[in-house]
Formats: sequence, structure tokens, C-alpha cells
Amino acid sequence: MKAGYIPPREDVIIQSESPDDVYIIVPGEVEIIDCVMEKDIILGTLHIDMDDNIALWDAIASKHYSIFRILYHVASLSDPHIAGDLLCTTTKRSDVTLMNEILKHELNVDSKEQRGITPIQVAMEQNHVDMVRLLAMSGANVTSIHTH
Repeated sequence: MKAGYIPPREDVIIQSESPDDVYIIVPGEVEIIDCVMEKDIILGTLHIDMDDNIALWDAIASKHYSIFRILYHVASLSDPHIAGDLLCTTTKRSDVTLMNEILKHELNVDSKEQRGITPIQVAMEQNHVDMVRLLAMSGANVTSIHTH
């Protein structure tokens, strides 16, 4: 896959190695489409909802790892804080299971969100002991922790 800038409100079509799998990425939502005998079947849609769940959340939570990797790659081209935002939000929700899944995709555990805060700072501030333990064991920098 070649990286490039994608303007807002621009549709993107990415075809995988297999000619049968196509992901159509539309701002705000992702349709999971399978082509069977030249007929498109929509398997599902990932979108932003009222709880600020974004397609990245939906993709990783529903174990659509290839879609997560594509969405993360595209989002990181325009938002240098996407990893920090995703990790800090997961920490705020104290979702250790989801954090384990996200960290398997090699996001930097010390990524900072928009305000410069790291996930371990959020976990410590909110007293999420299990999350602090997971982040520390995943290599989070614990030597210079200053909560905000």
C-alpha cells in the first residue's frame, strides 16, 4: 500500500491482494463488502456513533484486524495523535481486553493524545490499576510520569 494524502469527504477504495476483498472507506463510516459471484454483499458498516465510537473502535472491537490496520494507516497520515487518542480513550474506558488487542498492532504505548497526555498518565490519574499494570508491562515509560 502506498501512503498518500486523502482530502476530507473523499471516497477511497482499497483493494487487497485477493481480488475478492474490497474495502470502501467513506468519511465517517466503513462498509465491509464481499463480492460473491460478481454481486456485492454488504457484511456490515463501521461508523461514528453517539458515544464517540469511531470506525477504528468498531474494527478492532469486532476483530476486523485488516480493516483496523487500513483505517489506522489512513488516519495516521492526517492525525499525528491518532494512536494517543485511541490508547487514551481505551484507558479512560478501562477496557483492558481492547487495550491488549490494540497493542498487538504495534502502536507506541507512549503515544500522546491531543493535549500531550500518555495512556499511563490517564490510567494513574483514574486509578485503573489493571490498566497501569498492562501499560507498564507493555513498555510504557514509567520513569518520568507526571499526571496532568
